[in-house]
Amino acid sequence: MLRLRAASRVQPGLERKWLGVGVYIDPRGSVCALFDAMGGQGVSEVGAHETCAFFEKTPFEPTEPEREDDALRAHVSALDERLWALNDKSVAYTFGVSIDVLACVGPHVALAHAGLTASFAVREQQIEQLTFAHDLRSELQRVGNYSKRATELMRTLTNVVVNSLGPNFPRSANTTRRVDTVLLPAVQGDRYVLVTPGITDVLEPSLIEATLREHTDDDLACEALVRAALERGSPRDLSALVATLVRA
Repeated sequence: MLRLRAASRVQPGLERKWLGVGVYIDPRGSVCALFDAMGGQGVSEVGAHETCAFFEKTPFEPTEPEREDDALRAHVSALDERLWALNDKSVAYTFGVSIDVLACVGPHVALAHAGLTASFAVREQQIEQLTFAHDLRSELQRVGNYSKRATELMRTLTNVVVNSLGPNFPRSANTTRRVDTVLLPAVQGDRYVLVTPGITDVLEPSLIEATLREHTDDDLACEALVRAALERGSPRDLSALVATLVRA
C-alpha cells in the first residue's frame, strides 16, 4: 500500500503582498491539493480559506465500483458548489479558484484540475506535464483553429482565465465547470509537483525537473522552486507542493 508524502511552500510574490494561494495535505497521505484564488486582496483570501476548509471537513472517500478519477472529479465539483453557495450569501465574494488535487487510492493516482494551476509527474528521471492552464492561450492552442493575428497576440494571453471553480464567471443553466482528470498507476518513488502560475510563469518544465533532481528531499525541493521563481522576478503570490509515493 502506498501513500503520498508531501511538502509545500507558500510565499507572497514581489508585487502582491497578500496570500490568495494555499495547500491542503491530508495527514493520512491519501490526498493533497494546491489552489490559487482570484479576485483581489481580501476576496481571494476568502476563496483560499474556504477551499482549505472544504478539504478539512469533507474527506475524499471513493466507493466501489466508482473509478478514482470520476470520484475525484465529483469531489472537486462538490467544492465548486460550496463556493457558489458562499457567493449566494454575499454578492461581494466574486472570486474564482484554480486548483489541482492529487489522490492516491489503491493501485492508482488520480489528479483533478481546473483553472491556471499545473501539475507535473517525475518518473524514471523524466518530467511530464499532466495538467495545463485553462487560459485563453492554452485553449486556442488546444483547438488549433485561430488566425494569424491571434497567433501574434497569443504571447499576451497568459493568465486570461477561461475556466475555474467558484463564481468567477456568470452562472446559467448552460454553464458547467470543466474539471480535467488524469488516472495513473501508483508506482513507489514517483514524484508529483503541483504549482501555481507564480512558478510556471517564470520556470520552464526543464528547470522544474532539474530542481527535483538536485533536491531529493520534498521540502527542500519546494523551497528551491519558490526561491528560483522569486529570483526570476515572479510578481504573484506563489506556492509549490511536491509529493512522493512511499510505502504506507
